[in-house]
Amino acid sequence: MMLRFKDLKMTYQAYTWQPFLIVGLLLMTRFAPAAETGGQIHFGGSAVNSGCAVDARSTDQTINMGQVRKDAFNGVGSWADPIGFTLTITDCDSTVSQSAGVAFQGGTDSHDPMVLAVTDGPGSAIGVGLGIYDEQTNLVVPNSAPRSYKTLIDGENVLHFLAKYRATARIVAGDASVVANFIVIYP
Repeated sequence: MMLRFKDLKMTYQAYTWQPFLIVGLLLMTRFAPAAETGGQIHFGGSAVNSGCAVDARSTDQTINMGQVRKDAFNGVGSWADPIGFTLTITDCDSTVSQSAGVAFQGGTDSHDPMVLAVTDGPGSAIGVGLGIYDEQTNLVVPNSAPRSYKTLIDGENVLHFLAKYRATARIVAGDASVVANFIVIYP
């Protein structure tokens, strides 16, 4: 019985302090200082007049090419195993454009202009470039118009590509990162 009385007493005391607690909190918020400015946010995008829009998940991708051993190449001009990647275009309207192709832009390898150059810097690989192939296994030549175009359907379209490292000279191991920009072209 005593235990119940203590529980009842503690409950009663808690309820008697609640109005004071609520009033105190309200008074504290009334005299709170004004919020300080915190900085800027930059939003990027564009309005386009084309058959489709590039899906936001495709605009800034990182494709993990993994580690490729030097002996995976059989000499200058040979290719490593491919890594697949996709670009998604959305809101396509086939009455505006019936097909789309992709052009890749970037610096080309000094020994082989058919492939993109590895980013230059301390610790970068030498003698390796990156080739990109379209869905029809055509090599997409950097800084050139697409060799093939995909027929579009209304709505979302996924464009499939392969990326492969190519030996362009005697290979020196290092970071083989490549940066490429892409443009969707509607003929």
